[in-house]
Amino acid sequence: MLLLLIILQFFAPIFGKPLIPSNYAKLQLYQSPDLMYYIQNLELGSPPQSISNIILDTGSSDLVVTNETYNSLKSHAYSNTLESYPEKFGSTDLFYVNKVEDTFGGSLWKIKEFTFALANRTDLDSFSGILGVGYMANEAMKANQYENLPVKLKSSKITKRAMFSINGQSSNPSIVFGGVYSRIFKSPLTKMPFTRQVGNFSTLAYNNLLSLTVNSIEVGGTVVSNQKLMYEIDSGANGFATTIPVLNNILVALGNDFQVIQDNVYYPIEKLKEVYITVDVQGFVIKFPIMDIVGDRQVVQGIEYGGLNLAPVMIGTNSYHGTLPNCILQYYYTVYDLEENFFLIGEYAGKDDSHVGIVSNNYDVATVSAPKAAETYSVLYQDYLETTLTPSTESAENSQTPSEIATDTSSSIYISGSSSTAISTVSPSTISANPSSTSSPCRRKIRSHP
Repeated sequence: MLLLLIILQFFAPIFGKPLIPSNYAKLQLYQSPDLMYYIQNLELGSPPQSISNIILDTGSSDLVVTNETYNSLKSHAYSNTLESYPEKFGSTDLFYVNKVEDTFGGSLWKIKEFTFALANRTDLDSFSGILGVGYMANEAMKANQYENLPVKLKSSKITKRAMFSINGQSSNPSIVFGGVYSRIFKSPLTKMPFTRQVGNFSTLAYNNLLSLTVNSIEVGGTVVSNQKLMYEIDSGANGFATTIPVLNNILVALGNDFQVIQDNVYYPIEKLKEVYITVDVQGFVIKFPIMDIVGDRQVVQGIEYGGLNLAPVMIGTNSYHGTLPNCILQYYYTVYDLEENFFLIGEYAGKDDSHVGIVSNNYDVATVSAPKAAETYSVLYQDYLETTLTPSTESAENSQTPSEIATDTSSSIYISGSSSTAISTVSPSTISANPSSTSSPCRRKIRSHP
């Protein structure tokens, strides 16, 4: 028996099968200081080339790597389709990627003829690539024309279902395709459908984003949004993107104790430590500290201030959805089913990830429908219908509100657009109808399309 296992481990990669059959594929994640999730143990090519510093991205659907990370000339399994497509990531200029194929995998599994994007660049905003795991309908190189990772794993018979789950805890985070950890969450998991994109004139007949219906949002106990909108919990975004009325309400809720430094708004860190953001997702309440979206920090007269990673979206103009920050994954276990189009979420109960339940036709875990399962986003969001908070003039440290201070500043967060548009960005806590997009330490993609 021992000899047989050794033979399997040696020869399995050649035939594209998992080294030790398991029906799931696991990738270890690494969390950076700015709360981004990286993958370090991927392999491309035959013989395999190790690739690292790859961002996990639930907001896109393609693997994109640079030719500095991967050398196609060294792989005898490489194939170039001779198709090229325009892309833009973060602060990079517009560039083109080639649609190519090669052997791809992790330490215990391999798949042949995997389609990905090869960029003729040394890096993408200092990282080596992006692994998108969303719907094929959101693919950058002709949607639905090739299998991305969740789907390819199933067709290669490595997994039994096109789904994945994320353990985002700061200690030993990971993503599992084809299975769920059954011992790390408080049972039951809450189930809700992915929301289809609502447009100006109609709703899509299919799912293209891993997005959810958000019914309301509170900051420090104050309601800043009571109008439904679809949001992604984006593993590749370390900031919060929402509509301009909601952003204005957030700033009003935080009060008048702020500093303006180089046209950016900063709040006292000690005050921010007391503030939580609460998001009602069809009756399931997600809560996280606002400190998790603090970006740049400055010290003024011995007091530390922080700017917030916030960005505006204009629904129906430059986007159809908002984005919730990836810090949520630290506090909640999440499951994404791309076949039945639903999402599972639950609080963590521990860190025991030793048992993975294989997902085939059914989930071997307890689930319950969201309390407001019927209250889904179905009518296009309108700014004028949003709740409006009135700034307090009592004990004001400044004569202006934060949203009145700047109109053209540098950005601090990157958020992916929908399948046809890209989102503009704005500096910490600064609202602008026409903000600029420049460089930023925040690792997030903006995608352009022909």
